[in-house]
Amino acid sequence: MPVNVDAGELPVTLLFNLDPAWTIPEREDAQSVCRQLREALVNTGHPTTIAYVHDHRLEALLETHNPSSGIVFNWCESIPGVRHSEGLVARILERQGFVFTGSNAAALELSQDKARVKELLVKQGISTPPWRVYHRPEHGKWGTFPAIVKLENEHASEGITRDAVVTGPDELVERVRYVLDTYKQPALVEEFIDGREFHVSLWGNGKIEVLPAAEMDFSLFEDVHDRLCTYDAKFVSGSVHYEGIKTLLPAPLAANELRAVEDVVLCGIQCGRLSRLRARRSEAARRQAVRARCEPERRHYLRCQFCVCRRSVRMLLRRVG
Repeated sequence: MPVNVDAGELPVTLLFNLDPAWTIPEREDAQSVCRQLREALVNTGHPTTIAYVHDHRLEALLETHNPSSGIVFNWCESIPGVRHSEGLVARILERQGFVFTGSNAAALELSQDKARVKELLVKQGISTPPWRVYHRPEHGKWGTFPAIVKLENEHASEGITRDAVVTGPDELVERVRYVLDTYKQPALVEEFIDGREFHVSLWGNGKIEVLPAAEMDFSLFEDVHDRLCTYDAKFVSGSVHYEGIKTLLPAPLAANELRAVEDVVLCGIQCGRLSRLRARRSEAARRQAVRARCEPERRHYLRCQFCVCRRSVRMLLRRVG
């Protein structure tokens, strides 16, 4: 249920990771995003303090805050130096009794595993591209191309470059080998749907609300290898994909198309609270759910979706409960 309290009586702690291993430009970019988010929160009337997570001592940092005196806006994607720790952040918040925005620990841990998410989508009757998990470099009789090779246990397009799209068995084997050798984890291979791509965010406790869909506009690129959101497209300002892929918000969808997207999203999402689903559609294929996440990737989605919108921040805080 919505929380009806005066904003001035609901302090917010903005929890935000700032990894010392990042480059100086990466840290500066992250701090800029954090300041924008804090400004949006302050403009709604909430007293807001920033708690930067610089190292693994998250529990000690949280001990300096009172769980009963306000809420935590959880924008901490990981604990510096601890791999795959997004769910651990939420688990520590839960253990220490904090009320916080975003998904719970179980949902975050689930969404870290692409194969498990794909299985969940299939169980819910959602069309998702055929896939296979690879533990060694082989094509394994895979015959659907183009295909995309992903890291099974990462998000934010980590490891996704134009070379992740493969068009034949030899390229597939080489890319799987690259993932195994470079990232020391299995590779997930799935059919690459060369078509329109929509990113849809949701929020709510119990009653889920679908936010306006965004479309990634790949119209400047003709090569299939470039028609996807790479890591550079999200985080490397000045790169070809960052500058060339535009975000159309709201997505130019007819009413029936929008309803179809919303139906897929509402049926497929089991993460709760704050979630996002990415869907692609080609002329020759049905719309297919490609990826489900429990949090928006903060820098990319802060610039293109809702987090700096005063009205949306107020609505989000009212839905925490």
